[in-house]
Amino acid sequence: MKRSIIPETIISLLVLLFIYTAVSKLLSYTDYRVSMGRQALPKVLLPVLVPGLPAAELLTAACLLFRPTRITGLYASAVLMALFTTYVALAVFGFFPHLPCSCGGVFAGMGWTAHLIFNIIVLLLTILAIILENRERRIRLSHR
Repeated sequence: MKRSIIPETIISLLVLLFIYTAVSKLLSYTDYRVSMGRQALPKVLLPVLVPGLPAAELLTAACLLFRPTRITGLYASAVLMALFTTYVALAVFGFFPHLPCSCGGVFAGMGWTAHLIFNIIVLLLTILAIILENRERRIRLSHR
């Protein structure tokens, strides 16, 4: 039973993170859309990214909530966090000609370096949850 506490805790944190960030974007959608327009991203991606990002976050959170889709949700979480982490790392290490504006909500108070560290920790926890969840799935299947 101890084995499942760690992935369950990580999954709960991911659900909270993705719901918080998606709802934050949706509640201030106009500001979010303007902020995304200021990011160092190709403008051609904005019509897909602006609505797609909160939708992907909510879908990922929903997948994490249910056992049959949990592993899919964990892999989706890892992909999202890897993308976010890469973007923040590029900002921190001066890849962009100008520093794009930061995220909204609680994350607006974080500097870029703190945001990068936070993202790396969440990404590593997600990978740990994938490993533990896959191990538990193999154990459950072998006991059938």
